[in-house]
Amino acid sequence: MNMDLNSQSKVQQILQVTRFLCSELRDETEIGRIALISAIHNRMLKGENVSSICMDSDFGVGNACYDADKCDSRVEFFTLLSNVAGVFAGLYPDPTKGATRFHQHNILPDWARNHQSTALLGKRFYYRL
Repeated sequence: MNMDLNSQSKVQQILQVTRFLCSELRDETEIGRIALISAIHNRMLKGENVSSICMDSDFGVGNACYDADKCDSRVEFFTLLSNVAGVFAGLYPDPTKGATRFHQHNILPDWARNHQSTALLGKRFYYRL
């Protein structure tokens, strides 16, 4: 398993993803959390950094970037941290089938109109582009 995503330490990457997903994944099922984390991890493996991913239109208006560190409790933070670390360590199979793009189930962005989704997990459709 190749964990060399870039020069930033793996622990810093895991913490950064956890912090910016706190508000985005509030009230999400575990499979929904694992799916979104997997899609983000897939993009990081292709060379993208967390900052550019959270500014992507996949997050609507970038609310995940602006609401970073908004976990309601320590339990919520550490549960999400465990999920992120598990995905990064390869402990969870990728339920998105390699997806790198996603959108909420109640919207259809222009970029998704001509693509077949790989999965509907939690509140999002996933695409391998």
